[in-house]
Amino acid sequence: MAANEGNQPIPPEEEKEISSLLESIKIGKTSLKYRCFYLYDDKMTDLTEEQKETLKKLKLYQKEYYDYESKFEYELFLLRQKYHDLYGPIYDKRREALVGNGEAKIGTPNLPEFWLRALRNNNTVSHVIEDHDEEILVYLNDIRCDYIKKNKEKKEGFILSFYFATNPFFSNSVLTKTYHMKCVDCDNEPVLLHTEATVIDWYDNKNILKKNVVKKQHNKNSREVKTVQQTVNRDSFFHFFTSHKVPNSNVIKQLSKHEVAQLEMIIEGDYEVALTIKERIIPYAVDYYLGIIIESESNSIVSDVDSSYSSSENNSNYNSYESNNSAYNDENSNVDTNEYDDNEEEEEGAKSNEDPLTS
Repeated sequence: MAANEGNQPIPPEEEKEISSLLESIKIGKTSLKYRCFYLYDDKMTDLTEEQKETLKKLKLYQKEYYDYESKFEYELFLLRQKYHDLYGPIYDKRREALVGNGEAKIGTPNLPEFWLRALRNNNTVSHVIEDHDEEILVYLNDIRCDYIKKNKEKKEGFILSFYFATNPFFSNSVLTKTYHMKCVDCDNEPVLLHTEATVIDWYDNKNILKKNVVKKQHNKNSREVKTVQQTVNRDSFFHFFTSHKVPNSNVIKQLSKHEVAQLEMIIEGDYEVALTIKERIIPYAVDYYLGIIIESESNSIVSDVDSSYSSSENNSNYNSYESNNSAYNDENSNVDTNEYDDNEEEEEGAKSNEDPLTS
């Protein structure tokens, strides 16, 4: 992402918005700036002394509530961890039923394309799966989630693990995505710190995240047409295995408002896909394979195809933005773009084996 063009000063109202925007990206429902209302003592200036004393008491009582709420959240975490451990043997039996005891040549030989179909039948995840991803996802034989236990620094998180049978695309047997979060003092909902993803070891000419295209460029002076080959990104579910770090306010101030919005879209879109896999796909995989889901509000079983997700368009944009902002772009080409104009016509070439996930 480029810095603010020309290093022009950011208007005060925009700077205030930008500096607080990503700091309030939360893995939860409520933003920190709304929960920590007691920080805003300037709101008390128009109160009488008696009213101020009353408000101070109310804030202390609210603090007591937050203390109990924090204990509740911790005990709830322990309860979830307890049942997560109980779910484990069930998931083991599910994997054994799908894969068997021998080495599988495809992901789930006893029910082919089980995980691909389950993922495809969820609207949120389906929007980031491309047709060329399917030939790899048929080798997927299990998806698991493990929690990172809270420590004294109030850090926590979870790890998504995708297990693959031996396949002709990459050498990894498991791809992971780890979400590191932390609970801040005045807000019990965890804040996303950063994510870590496995670097995919693609075999030669099997990297589906890249493709070669042939472009025709016209010389501005001689009208000569020059044909060049460039490596460009393309959309893929496997961009999910990209590490992200939430930048601090100093970095954010150097970005344009549009860049901040794009960055927020990436982080939120990425997390929404992860949360859907963690809380919907893994526990209800059979329901998604069959094309049904259990609605938590009504406890009724409905078709996932008929249900609407407000995030569908955002996830599609997230996938596209991920692929268009990786290692390669036009300015990295060796072609003199000042002398030649690109013709918009492109021809897809061979896939590149360049790995974009090393950043």
